[in-house]
Amino acid sequence: MRISQTAASAVGVMRLAFDAGVALVSIVVAVPVALAIGRGRVLVRGARGDIAATSVPAEEHVHDLGTIVEVR
Repeated sequence: MRISQTAASAVGVMRLAFDAGVALVSIVVAVPVALAIGRGRVLVRGARGDIAATSVPAEEHVHDLGTIVEVR
C-alpha cells in the first residue's frame, strides 16, 4: 500500500508541475500576441484617421515645479 501511495503522490506532483509549465508557456505566448494585436489595432486606427488630436487650452501656464496651473 505504501508504494502505491508514493506513486500516486509522485504522479500528482508531476501533474502539478506540468500544469504550471503549461501556464507559464501560455503566458509567454499570450502576452506578446496580445501586445501585437493591440499595437496593430492602434496602427490601423491611426491609418484611418480615427485618433483625435489632443487640444491644450491656451490659458495654461506651467508652474516652476512642472505642474500645470490654469488661469481663469
